[in-house]
Amino acid sequence: MNPDRDFLIHRVPLEPPREGEPFIPFEQVNSPEFDFRSHFERDAIVIDGDWLVTRKTGSWANKDLMVVWAGEKQNPILSDFGPEGTASFRLLADCAEVLKGEDDIERVFVGYNINPSETQRKTFQSVKRFHAHVLGLTHEEVGRLEAKKVSEFEHDKPGMARQLVDPFVELFQRSFTAELDEIAKQNNGLQLIESGSHGLGWKASFQGGYELLSRPDFFEFAVSVDQYMNRLYQRIENLFTEGIDEQTNRPKLRSKEEIESRIEADESLDEAAKRYLSLLARIIKDAKDEQMNKWFLKGFAYNVAITEEDGHLNFQVAPRVISGLGVLEAIGIFLERTGDIKFSEEEKQARLEFYKKARANILKNEQTAESGPYIEELEEILRKENHD
Repeated sequence: MNPDRDFLIHRVPLEPPREGEPFIPFEQVNSPEFDFRSHFERDAIVIDGDWLVTRKTGSWANKDLMVVWAGEKQNPILSDFGPEGTASFRLLADCAEVLKGEDDIERVFVGYNINPSETQRKTFQSVKRFHAHVLGLTHEEVGRLEAKKVSEFEHDKPGMARQLVDPFVELFQRSFTAELDEIAKQNNGLQLIESGSHGLGWKASFQGGYELLSRPDFFEFAVSVDQYMNRLYQRIENLFTEGIDEQTNRPKLRSKEEIESRIEADESLDEAAKRYLSLLARIIKDAKDEQMNKWFLKGFAYNVAITEEDGHLNFQVAPRVISGLGVLEAIGIFLERTGDIKFSEEEKQARLEFYKKARANILKNEQTAESGPYIEELEEILRKENHD
């Protein structure tokens, strides 16, 4: 296994709570009396009553927007959407278009995580009803990107190692990307330049830029990738886990011997995949970091990062099985919050002006778009379930 990976660490200002809104304990957020309306951001662009475009509660960059599903489908994945799903990617294209026109923006990123079965602290993104990020890094923010090598099983920093690098990546790259190559080739409407294993997973490059996101055939391509990643996770989960651990509320790992027995009996795996899976079973079960064998994600998960470069649109996928989820980690960028950097008043004003431009662009391009409060769309959902 490759002992080291290269990452860019982007240090992000840790924004203080708004005045009168201190950190709220989980049990208070989960209470039926909690006042969502005064605590969470409220301004949004609403499209068809199902999609919201709004600023992230804790920004990853000074100019950062989210596209959030607020419709009736429960915990949807891309494969669950019909024609309404194309609206989400079209909105991402609308936001990216505005960001590319900003004089101070050096790099634009689009990214999303798929992990519908996990829960987190109650915010509108914790509902896990598919949300995607569009962010632009200014010249100054790009300057704060720092190269760092992180070992897969670096025990002095197990939290960071587990967040950044999933030990299943190399198995994925060795044995399970050929079908993704076929998916990229089969979409005849898109001009594929190249595809294959890359960095932390798999990459397909297409002729064009962020405008491709507005095309139905690009969304169809993303759905096909989503379906494949789901099938792949189910195979891995069946080999490695049985039932749910009551303490962790995550899949419970089988014994090392049972995992290896199931791997050996799986006729769909070639010998190379069997050897690598057996190695992973031993690494995970014997890990000094005892949390590793409790970190198996509940339900399938992966990161996607989409970037534009030299007339190409790169679509990069990183599988997640026992690691964390970060919106840009598919391309090796780790977002790290820090209290020693602050947004200036000038930057805050620039953020507000950017949001106004993005809102105007969406209202111009989307016939059903309207601007207003979004909390009514999600308050009932947030009250319905506890999130940890």
